[in-house]
Amino acid sequence: MKFMEELFDLYDESEIIDNSYTTYYSIKNKLKLNNIEITNLKSQLAEAGEEKRNKLIKAYSDLVIEIDKHKGTTIKEIKLRNKIANLKLEIR
Repeated sequence: MKFMEELFDLYDESEIIDNSYTTYYSIKNKLKLNNIEITNLKSQLAEAGEEKRNKLIKAYSDLVIEIDKHKGTTIKEIKLRNKIANLKLEIR
């Protein structure tokens, strides 16, 4: 009888070890997949940020060209220079 009890105890222990082993690897795999997803999201954010930055730089250069067209028209020139200053802040 004692032998059977020890055998069942060992079986229970092995089940616990097996379950924790499986859980460890399933968690490890989930973490790996989550890290891959996080990396993908970061790259998407970087691309979106770069795209916005490029649009702002284009708008900035367009404004510089526009200012050159209106040299001497002080009110128009001042407004355009203010827009440029705001764009510079956004680009950074």
